[in-house]
Amino acid sequence: MNKKRIIIVGGGFAGVRLALALSSHTHMHAEVTLISQNEHFEYYPALYRVATGRSPLHASIRLDEIFQHKKHIHLVYDRIVGGDPTKNILQAESGATYAYDILVLALGSETMYFNIPGLAEHSVGFKSVNQSLQLKNHLHDLFHNHNALRAEDEKNNLRIVVGGGGPSGVELIAELALYTKELAKRHEVDYSHVSLILIEAGERILKQAPERSAKKALVRLEKLGVHVHVNEKIAKQDESAVYTNTMTIPTKTLIWTAGAQVNSLYRTIPGLQYEKNGKVSVDEKMRAKGFSNIYIAGDGAGTVYSGMAQTAIYDGTFIAHAIVHDVKGKQFKKVYSPKMVAHSIPVGKGWGIFDLGKIAFSGWPAWWLQI
Repeated sequence: MNKKRIIIVGGGFAGVRLALALSSHTHMHAEVTLISQNEHFEYYPALYRVATGRSPLHASIRLDEIFQHKKHIHLVYDRIVGGDPTKNILQAESGATYAYDILVLALGSETMYFNIPGLAEHSVGFKSVNQSLQLKNHLHDLFHNHNALRAEDEKNNLRIVVGGGGPSGVELIAELALYTKELAKRHEVDYSHVSLILIEAGERILKQAPERSAKKALVRLEKLGVHVHVNEKIAKQDESAVYTNTMTIPTKTLIWTAGAQVNSLYRTIPGLQYEKNGKVSVDEKMRAKGFSNIYIAGDGAGTVYSGMAQTAIYDGTFIAHAIVHDVKGKQFKKVYSPKMVAHSIPVGKGWGIFDLGKIAFSGWPAWWLQI
């Protein structure tokens, strides 16, 4: 009997967890291939550390290191650009095709700019290790070049705006409040010329976290010297300023942490169905609705808590059990039940918030959980 060909597309939390779970079933009559366009697994919650001077090793590890002792997992570095479910094949950017019996799409999200003029061209990205390194270099250039500027121009140059009051935006700007002091001292800059602004289109920051914790985080940011503006929508950006519905903010730096959309690869797979939020509709086994051999894991799945790393890991574990049963010809009776996620967000060194159901606390203990 031929081995079943299992292909996992995506080397993020869901894909890696799934592959690791399947690797323990060494006697399973299947071959498992993980296809990723990146050679590294990137730990997105730690990207702010890279942007503020820490090594990229704080936020990434090579996939071949993760799987170096997992001989039953085949790693392929390629970018999938389409697929044909009627033939059970995937097409890659390299020109290669990959045939499968069971397919798991475990793709992360992509940046969305909401068609805001100038945003894609002028904003600084914050969705990968490479973008975080570019941001770090950009910040160093701002402080290094301050001597050639007049005082007013220096203030505009050292005005740093973060767009998006979600976890990434809050974590980043809190760390920047401390890191920019270090840069100012190193480059002999008058720190009174530095300003940090967080812009959020909604009514409050951290809208996915309980309001009690969001309020504590807001107070913390203000103590760090961050100017927080809610109910402000960015209307456009050019080389010299960011424009909102009520303000013009002269700046050379808008770091865009908001706006995430489902990976565009999903739209290249004929027959997939979608929820109103654009995520792929799945059944109680995490299979794409209408398919018996295509599973959706992580950010692209139309489940309650998708988009969170904890959910992606949970998805990977659940789907691994489903696949093992499938390969062995056994009925998988378990039904997917969304797992409540914890909100654990650092807000500057030594302080954070933590929420899980009725459990909530802030300060040093919450920050320690993120170390």
